[in-house]
Amino acid sequence: MPYCTVTPADTPPFPFVMLHGITPEGQFTRGTSATSHTALVAALLDDPEYEHHDGPEQMKRRMHLATACAAAAALAGEALVISDVHGLNVLDIRSDATLIASLGQARIIEVRQQPRE
Repeated sequence: MPYCTVTPADTPPFPFVMLHGITPEGQFTRGTSATSHTALVAALLDDPEYEHHDGPEQMKRRMHLATACAAAAALAGEALVISDVHGLNVLDIRSDATLIASLGQARIIEVRQQPRE
């Protein structure tokens, strides 16, 4: 699973850069560079074998991640719903890409795609 930790001084080796580990002040404490949305989910789960799991197991792990994020948001006074459809204040677990997008919309992570040279 191609992903690695990056700092602001690094040139990211992969096309996606994700900032995560947000503080109560809204600052991100960690950076990850990854090859795909699947690799970003693997990084959040700290599971380099994530892409080798079958579909139902990946869905289970996305659900676990979404549940943890929704619980953390609830502690901060924000209500997030876990679902398999897109919507406002929804963590969409249909796929790795929809989960990453919904985590970004919820301001739990920030993802940028690096331009290809």
